Amino acid sequence: MLVPQLPAGAGQTPVDAEVPEDAMERLAHLEQLVVHLKELIRDKDTQLLQRETELTSKDAQFKHLRTKLGEEEANSQEMKERLLATEQLLQEKEAAHAEQVMILGL
Repeated sequence: MLVPQLPAGAGQTPVDAEVPEDAMERLAHLEQLVVHLKELIRDKDTQLLQRETELTSKDAQFKHLRTKLGEEEANSQEMKERLLATEQLLQEKEAAHAEQVMILGL
């Protein structure tokens, strides 16, 4: 019985076969690009983290200012109401005073 056999060296990479120099240069260039892209990604991640930290800080400041504004608006409204009440009381006292002046004939 005959068993088929591959020709000598078929299916194997010859030891002295070399990858073309051009392909090696392209591979080295691509590896440099990958390293560069990884550095860019790290830099952008760092920048993003810094921006997120700044945004969180600014958001906290905004919330504080909004709360403070609400308090100031409430205080302003209260002062306005007091002023109106005081003006009304003053008008009433002026009217009473004018009436007294008329009664006394001054």
